[in-house]
Amino acid sequence: MRLGIDQVKKVAKLANLILTSGEEEKFSQQLSKILGYIEELNSVDTSNVEPTFNVIDKSNVLKRSF
Repeated sequence: MRLGIDQVKKVAKLANLILTSGEEEKFSQQLSKILGYIEELNSVDTSNVEPTFNVIDKSNVLKRSF
C-alpha cells in the first residue's frame, strides 16, 4: 500500500507535527513499507493457532510470599 504525501500531511497535522517536504517524502516511503508489512502479516493463516495471552509462564511476579 502506497501512502501519499497528502495522507502524510494529514497524519502530521493530527499529530501536531511540522514536516519539511523532504521529511514528508521520507515518511511517506517509511509508512508505506510499514503498511506493506502489516498487509503481509494479515495474509498469514492463523486459524489453527490458539490465542496467547501470556507468553511466559509466570503469575504475578510482583507478589511477595511471606
